[in-house]
Amino acid sequence: MADLAKFFAPGCLGRTVPGPDSRSLTFAALDVETTGLDPAASRVCEVAVVRFRGDGEVLSEYATLVDPQAPMAGTELHEITAEHVTGAPSFAEVLPEVHRLLTGAVVVAHNLAFEDAFFAAEAERAGWSGPAPAAVCTLVTARAQLAGRSYKLNSLYKTLLGSWFPDAHTALGDCRALARLVPALLEQAPVPLRYEGPDPLPGLPRTVEPVRLQPRAVHLSARRGWLAGLAASFPRTADAYPVEPEAERGYRDTLSAAVTRGRLTGEDARRLAVLAGRAGFTQQRLVGLHHAAWAALSAAEDARALPANRLADLAAHLGVSDDAARTDSAAAVRVPPPTADPDAAPTHPAGPEAPATGGGADVRSPRPEESPAGSEAAAPGTDRPESEGAAPAAANGAPTATGGARRGSGRSAAEREAMFRHTWRAQEREPHWPSWDRPGERSAAVRAPEQPGRAAPVPAAAAAEQPTLWDE
Repeated sequence: MADLAKFFAPGCLGRTVPGPDSRSLTFAALDVETTGLDPAASRVCEVAVVRFRGDGEVLSEYATLVDPQAPMAGTELHEITAEHVTGAPSFAEVLPEVHRLLTGAVVVAHNLAFEDAFFAAEAERAGWSGPAPAAVCTLVTARAQLAGRSYKLNSLYKTLLGSWFPDAHTALGDCRALARLVPALLEQAPVPLRYEGPDPLPGLPRTVEPVRLQPRAVHLSARRGWLAGLAASFPRTADAYPVEPEAERGYRDTLSAAVTRGRLTGEDARRLAVLAGRAGFTQQRLVGLHHAAWAALSAAEDARALPANRLADLAAHLGVSDDAARTDSAAAVRVPPPTADPDAAPTHPAGPEAPATGGGADVRSPRPEESPAGSEAAAPGTDRPESEGAAPAAANGAPTATGGARRGSGRSAAEREAMFRHTWRAQEREPHWPSWDRPGERSAAVRAPEQPGRAAPVPAAAAAEQPTLWDE
């Protein structure tokens, strides 16, 4: 195990460690995508932070592509190209803001050693130093607490939450998954998981003006609504960030032209996705622009001449169905209900016949005239090894989450199913990083008490544990 003492101050979650119940803590999920796996030679090309409480309430989100200031590599894994990061801020520019978002919380990442190594390398290149944020690793925690065949983030997510998570293989998508997985892990634990480690850094105020974001556009699909999905994939935050004026004007003009003609196509969506990222919009800014565009159309006389089905499709693509139901010009429009909860993770059939397709966004071959209410749901993505720092996500000028080819297709049906049947260990394993020298002796591990009345997707483990086949 690599020494985790380069950028973060290590802690752990465990059943028998001293410390507060982790459900009372504030966490900051962290994920990066990189141009390769070696922090000495590779660079960060995307970073995201999602702050949330142990009870599951999300507090704020941050996400941006990063200019690696080096030849773009690893595209076969994350599909981020040099074109996508053009104009993006450098890591040195975003580091003060990212560090601020990691204070006042316990940082959590899946395979935190990977993030630690890249943050340390990037900070050294930038000549930056600051206090070390307290941090824990869900990969270490899962191996200590759960017996199972795979400890990949998506495998654990499916065990604890029963489905695949959307927008896998993007920094923000993985952080959002952690923001749901950690509370589920804490809630379903047979004994409360406590936090042991350094105190979180006090929340720090901004000391420098933040730079413009360049979020990654994902989930562009007619099924979800072209721009409804775009807005949902951008970070939601109350913090203010500067906006690039020219890209903002381009977004407003392109959106206005599409709304005026009463049709939003896939080509429009791709163009708007690029402009939204370059403008540095947040989710709230996008939602506000879309509602304003619908309000302007509703007030125009031309809107009354548009067919009702065209207005219904447009409202769904803009994500303004509630507005459409209230406006006079759309009073006769019956806006179709969504085919699925836009915020829910895509479901995946369990068992040996589960399909092996990747997906997530329909931008490579859009069907411009397709109604969001009538198209097929996107298939879930697949996992990446925890050691990887990059993952699939871009196409045709607008990055998008994709699943890639499913690995391990030669495994038996029983093996595939076993990957998603984790059980709580009867005795937790050592939950600490081996390189962490703690003062004093840790108390002996205790058995998890039987809780027959507890309804939880993860049952208490029997004394005999399953062998671990795919640990990485």
